[in-house]
Amino acid sequence: MIILVYFSCSSSAKDDLRRNLLQSWGEDVVVANGRLIEEQAEDLYVQHQVFCEAPDEQGLEQLRSSWWKARGYWKEIEVFKFGPYKDEWRLGPKIDFWPVRVETIEELIAGDSDLTPESLYGYGASSKGFPVLDYLLYNEQALERMTTDDRYCQLSVSVSAELKTRVLEFTDEWDPQKGNYLAQLTEAGYATSSYPSLQHSLAEVVNRMGHTVENIRIDKLYTPMGVDIGSTQPDKLESPYSGRSFEDIVDNLRGIQKLYEGAQVSGALGLKDLLQDGGHDYDEAFLGQIQICVDSIEAYEEPLISVIETDQEALLSTSEKLRDLQSLIQTDIMGALSLWVSFNDTDGD
Repeated sequence: MIILVYFSCSSSAKDDLRRNLLQSWGEDVVVANGRLIEEQAEDLYVQHQVFCEAPDEQGLEQLRSSWWKARGYWKEIEVFKFGPYKDEWRLGPKIDFWPVRVETIEELIAGDSDLTPESLYGYGASSKGFPVLDYLLYNEQALERMTTDDRYCQLSVSVSAELKTRVLEFTDEWDPQKGNYLAQLTEAGYATSSYPSLQHSLAEVVNRMGHTVENIRIDKLYTPMGVDIGSTQPDKLESPYSGRSFEDIVDNLRGIQKLYEGAQVSGALGLKDLLQDGGHDYDEAFLGQIQICVDSIEAYEEPLISVIETDQEALLSTSEKLRDLQSLIQTDIMGALSLWVSFNDTDGD
């Protein structure tokens, strides 16, 4: 009887820690970052309205700065490519469909269709989101075209407004005080959740950490490098016009690091807390490997669009470092937590 009582208490405490960890990830990472993106998206929209009245270089730099900051916060939560990101909401592609479809953007500008935010809301994913603004704000003729083409500036304003709306929808769906998708993870095992247990909820997020690293290697490096076809594909790059491709990757990695360490707020939990509770200490190995990957990426002096043409050997070396990180997550850490590796269901953005 004593053994049964001890086992029951131990199991309950483990469930509580997993539930609290999932709650912290949802509130302190996803929702917290979402609200930061909202702030920058609001600034971007307001600045756009003023800018289009009298476009100038200083105003364009302000727009770029707000876009850049918002994108950084968004890339940090790329691990959460499930639930509101996908499923019936499909908010992820509406916020971040890439690689950008330049022909779609130019057709909108050249045409006579309505370019209000309300109309854009019903258009396809290739007509909206961060990547469209990457093109509109950063291509070489951006300032000239904003000065001389009313529809160009009108589209840029509307995309920023629509982005603000979509980010709000995404964050509200996760927010426990609103859509509360987070309860799908924390209330696993109940009829209202699609997850049969807290272990399944935990496996969802930890698997996505590994998948995100794999996606960096395959989608963000190998594909534009043209590893499988023998020629580079710069049109497959993420954030090519701003030259932010490497920074996007670093933000992905910092987001994974935040899930491991916990957000920098009082009471926040990280994966390391669950590992340490089970007698496992991966701090040195995990944080060390994350930093190796970040250092490798930050060592490049040119943007990725240039490096894929000039130094593929170095990029392959970076990819191997990322592979080591992926293996650490999917083999060592998931093994320590008795989790299983799932199929990477990414379908691109």
